[in-house]
Amino acid sequence: MKEPTKTIIVLICVTVVLAGGGAWTQEAQQPAATPEEVLRQFSELADWYSGDVDLLRPLLTEESIEVLGEFEEDLPFWGLGMMLQPQLEPIETEIQGERCTVTAVSAPRVVQVKLVKENDQWKIDLLGTLGGFEDLVTQMGHPDTPEDVVKLYGLLMPVMSMTMMFGEADGLQESIQRLQVVPKVLLSADSQQLLEDEEDEWLGYMFAGGFGGFPQSELWPQEVRIEGETATISALSYQAVRRIKLVKEHGEWKIDLAATLEEMWMPWENETEWEPATTHIEEPLPAAVPPKATLAIAPFASQSTEEDYEWLGYAFAYGTVSRLATFKELVIAGPEEIREELANEQSEFTLSDITSSAAAQEAGKAVHADYVLVGNCAKSGDEIRVTAQIVEVATGNIHSERTGVREYAKIFDFRAEIVRWVAEALDLTTTSAGLERIEYKPTQSISAYECFGQGVMDHYRGEYEQAVAACRKAVDIDSDFADAYIVLAWALVCQDKYDEAIAQLKKAEKLDADRPYLHYYLGVAYRENEDYDEAVDELRQAVARKPQDVKVWRALGAAYLASADSHYYNFYGYHDLDESDPAMADCQRAANAFSRALELDPTLAEVYLRRAEAYYGVCDYEAAMEDCNRAIEINPQLAATYTTRGDAYDELGEYDKALADYNHSLSLEPSADAYHLRGFVYWRRDEYDQAIADYTQALELDPKRCMTWNNRASTYIDMGEYDLAISDATRGLELDPDHVKLIVNRANAYCKKRDWDHAIPDLTRSIELDPVNRCWALRRRAQAYHTTADYERSLADWNRAVRVCRDKTNPSSLHWALLGRGDVYRKMGDYQKAISDYEHAVELGAPGRRPPYYELALAHKELGQFAIARDYAQRASEFNPEWEQAQELLNELDGLPQ
Repeated sequence: MKEPTKTIIVLICVTVVLAGGGAWTQEAQQPAATPEEVLRQFSELADWYSGDVDLLRPLLTEESIEVLGEFEEDLPFWGLGMMLQPQLEPIETEIQGERCTVTAVSAPRVVQVKLVKENDQWKIDLLGTLGGFEDLVTQMGHPDTPEDVVKLYGLLMPVMSMTMMFGEADGLQESIQRLQVVPKVLLSADSQQLLEDEEDEWLGYMFAGGFGGFPQSELWPQEVRIEGETATISALSYQAVRRIKLVKEHGEWKIDLAATLEEMWMPWENETEWEPATTHIEEPLPAAVPPKATLAIAPFASQSTEEDYEWLGYAFAYGTVSRLATFKELVIAGPEEIREELANEQSEFTLSDITSSAAAQEAGKAVHADYVLVGNCAKSGDEIRVTAQIVEVATGNIHSERTGVREYAKIFDFRAEIVRWVAEALDLTTTSAGLERIEYKPTQSISAYECFGQGVMDHYRGEYEQAVAACRKAVDIDSDFADAYIVLAWALVCQDKYDEAIAQLKKAEKLDADRPYLHYYLGVAYRENEDYDEAVDELRQAVARKPQDVKVWRALGAAYLASADSHYYNFYGYHDLDESDPAMADCQRAANAFSRALELDPTLAEVYLRRAEAYYGVCDYEAAMEDCNRAIEINPQLAATYTTRGDAYDELGEYDKALADYNHSLSLEPSADAYHLRGFVYWRRDEYDQAIADYTQALELDPKRCMTWNNRASTYIDMGEYDLAISDATRGLELDPDHVKLIVNRANAYCKKRDWDHAIPDLTRSIELDPVNRCWALRRRAQAYHTTADYERSLADWNRAVRVCRDKTNPSSLHWALLGRGDVYRKMGDYQKAISDYEHAVELGAPGRRPPYYELALAHKELGQFAIARDYAQRASEFNPEWEQAQELLNELDGLPQ
């Protein structure tokens, strides 16, 4: 999206649902002397506003009060804050006579509010505030992509809602004309005509707030399908999934309102449940094409008489790798992969040992290669001598051999000869473009190449600091040396310096964008840097270029899994998500990528393990166990496989089998993950001491595991050790201040201690961050306010809880919300409303929840309706004959006139 547009979006996103119910008294709110104080008081009051216009009278102009007063009490009031738990903070005030504009910050956004003076008091002018948006329209550019169109729509809809609700004219057409932001910027010509022709006001309300979801929430585009000049976007708004249709007009994407509405409403008319879109942003993955051959390339042994040229064999091997990689039908395993696999298999050979046929054969098996290229090189004076052999891994025989002597100054030509010989020996297709790549000179400077060669050797040996220093010298000498930037970047990746690594790879891309593995390197760097969208984009380009290579498919699958985990697992766990959730979509994409890898090589135990993790992410536990079993058949020593299979058993409720797998995993390799998961099973079995012991072991191995701090805190709560729980949650929040479960658990521990001063801030923060458990947090905060006799705030939270729980269609949560709100109404003396809530709770019949007969009896007793009260007390006593309070109330009512 263009930068000016982004700036304006920040300014225009003002409107938000002002949740809550109840009202503070008018007398408690004194007029404010300054515009800044007006804004501060408004942000404090608006969150509890539920229709009581008098509550805001000291802060609003008479005209604004008149507009608000026209609405029924049960209609929502669309106000001016930004969620308002983070309060508005005035940062700049411009006063011109009797009018002023206050610019304020709320969360990460900026809002501008208009005020005027009435009777020497500053008051907020709602209509003036809205009217200010018209001046911003002319500064807006058009968003570039369908996703940006939908994002901007999600930000503008609340403004549209305000305009229609507070518009001076009655008709929809006049309201649209009064603020034409959306038609001008986002709607197709047909959509604008539809709005102008439509006389029924319901279309305007539905357009403004309906298919965008709750207007206080932005829309988050998740999945996109583009077909020619039309596009379909699936977007999230709170927990609703919306599908929005777009068309191209004069090269710009616009929302097609009619098509969108038909998509949304027609299924309801046909009494069928609407299903979210299943299309994806990406094109389908390419097929995994079996390679003609897989070639491992080891560093050439140095036999130079000159000590300073030990690097020559490493540089020669690297250049051969980079040139042979241009052949699509050939898959390359370079020295770094050989070194890692030999170490994993605890081989007696090291990278420098791979000169004989026996060592080459073992190295080839380690990386699943068909052939291994080995050799030696020597510099003597002005000459270089190279001997190269292609070894068949299956037999250990020499497939082909080449020896030659050339001038050192012509080293690049000599390497090109070796590459052409390998291509001919393996019967690879050589095109004219391929020949150009073979003969490509990485640099014109021998001195730059020598520094680069030293860096390559250091990198392959794992000496990354020396590699970085040497490659920096190479690019200082020749700033157009793409190979040096790549090796420099990869050494930086190995030092966890991802931002700089990406910058160096981008330099290489500008110099030589056709490198077949460049997108692979970028994708891995982005993934390690937790930039998952960029990682997926680069790795999808990598598999398009090298669909024969297992490692690029593995890297793509790993990027999808990392994306899913980072966004969702630490919040809820995959079992709390549904199929429309992007986390589960990413897990399915990961499984698809790993399946491509297994098509190429079905002997990779680790890929079966990763696919099992992906299947676990989509809750297909049977498939996860099947993949774990296959991985165990291939490599029974892979400890993580037993951990993942234990996860699947745990989800299926087979805790004994889960414990057995975790125990076996720990016997092979103690890991924080296995201890954490075994502790969770012990917690499920109410074996809290064992759970604490395992969580403690996990934290000793990895003290940065937020989920382990969370789980140990949760276990301490179950044990009644609230101070220990608070300590653990606080330790975890030092690592991740926005970790929802840690915030919730600490809030819960404070609630258990009845420490409301500390509980309320944590509950407030969890309400802001966690849409899944918002109802629980609202109920807890409402109870906290109730306990401290702050009934107005308690009622506001109960009102919000009722709305949220009703939207979630959760009868148990809604039961508690109605019961809590009824109790507050009863405390406030509003017995009719209390009775209404109690009766609603009874009608719900929530499984396992006590009907509020006792509470109904109390409310009717206060109204003097003793016969009805006695009937409810009788029901309460029959529901639980051992309930002494119910029996005492029944006895009391027996003594009163009926």
